[in-house]
Amino acid sequence: MKIALAGPAGTGKSKVAESISNKKGILFLRAKDITNPILKRDGYDYSSGMKVEKFLQTIPRQMELLKKTKEAQSLSMFITDRCFVDLAAYALSSTETLDTETIDKIVSDSKTYCSRYSHIYLFKLGKLLDNNKRTLCWNYQEMIYMLELGLLTDWKIPFTIIENNDMDPFPKVERIIGDAWNSVKQDAH
Repeated sequence: MKIALAGPAGTGKSKVAESISNKKGILFLRAKDITNPILKRDGYDYSSGMKVEKFLQTIPRQMELLKKTKEAQSLSMFITDRCFVDLAAYALSSTETLDTETIDKIVSDSKTYCSRYSHIYLFKLGKLLDNNKRTLCWNYQEMIYMLELGLLTDWKIPFTIIENNDMDPFPKVERIIGDAWNSVKQDAH
């Protein structure tokens, strides 16, 4: 079982993934465990706002993120708070810093790797959680969500939209657990 949570920053994906990990004993692959070392190594942190997105959207950083995400997600069972469709959406949103060859590579690889998840849950843009460590520009986050929605639809990869009207993780946790574990039970029969 490979469960991926996708969607804009600040929609509660990490909190939901951590709760599911704790409840079901499934490994949680936290995206920040990939990005934080890169940021720290190069003198950034998440409180740098839009500068962080611009920094991560450079060709070397995008290729490093793609490589490290492939390595981390090579396991057979996990839940992650970021998905390959996120990488593709951020690459597509950064046409001023990435060349078309790099964008095409990231999008192509992302499509291939997205097809390997057993479940993808796309968190709909709603109320954003501000932890002073991310860019909460509503329009930017809306663009990321729309790119992710369009890519998953275009790729014909099954996904479920998770409504995000409030920050209470409990209903989202229960919905994902019910959906993902019920499908495993049905596949076993």
